[in-house]
Amino acid sequence: MLAMLAFTPSASAYSMLGQSSSRPAITVFNGEFFAWKGVTGDNSIWTATINRNGQSVAKSMYARTDIGPALAGWGNRVALAWKGDQDSRIYVATSGDGTNWSPPSAVTGSNTLNMPTMAVFDNVLYVAWRGPDSGLYMTWTLDGTSWGAVQHAVPDGGSGDAPSLTATNTGIAMAWRGLNSDSRLFYSRYANNRWAPQQIAAPGANSLSPPALVPARSGPNLTLGTGLRLAWRETEFRVMSSYMEENGPWKGPVGVPNGAETPTRSLTGPNLIAYNNGDDPRIVWLTWHDHLTDRVLNDQSIIPS
Repeated sequence: MLAMLAFTPSASAYSMLGQSSSRPAITVFNGEFFAWKGVTGDNSIWTATINRNGQSVAKSMYARTDIGPALAGWGNRVALAWKGDQDSRIYVATSGDGTNWSPPSAVTGSNTLNMPTMAVFDNVLYVAWRGPDSGLYMTWTLDGTSWGAVQHAVPDGGSGDAPSLTATNTGIAMAWRGLNSDSRLFYSRYANNRWAPQQIAAPGANSLSPPALVPARSGPNLTLGTGLRLAWRETEFRVMSSYMEENGPWKGPVGVPNGAETPTRSLTGPNLIAYNNGDDPRIVWLTWHDHLTDRVLNDQSIIPS
């Protein structure tokens, strides 16, 4: 049985990582690993980690971007992807310690004005993006330097903003908001080298940002299945969430935190991870760009078993 996100954050519970003018990224690597673009005028990419030893000091890396980056845990490495600064190509670098990074690899055939997205399935790193024609595109790599042929992912799909990738136990899934004024959310699954036709995700959603997509893990050990969980920004900067169980209907949407008079608010939309951190397997981490202060904030929620 899956449940809605039930955040009950307070100002004192928030952890501030830095400041940004775009959506931050989060993944699992030696704890919770974060990356974000700096505030307006600062196109550096900053990173930080939160684990049992506390929160690390934010540090900048050599890469620069004019929009938010993407992250993915990849075996014993972390992968970071970003759109170039005044450059429509996507670049990827990897690190074994979160501090020392490989030289950037330009993703062959990439071309976007939006942030990229990544996911890992069967030790293959997938990178996807929105093209200049609003189409959705994807490629893959086994080593972070050599890239497969670019695919026109979900040929019947198109988006006015960046998509979001995740991995379930059967393959890759993607979510995105509609074209132009279409604020609905859509999703598709990729398995056996084929994308399924697009379907409506989280019926009733009114997304004004790129969505965040993660597996909706279930059970006491957050077992990876085919369920999916979404979060996005709606009107008045409110962060909303919805989920679907294994091949079931979408539940929600509801605000984050549930039922709060003052919901979580984000200028550019949230990001999510869900995993077993060894302390409590029901934890979901949320990170977002505060709508008033440009602060990169994060908090955690307990998913009832």
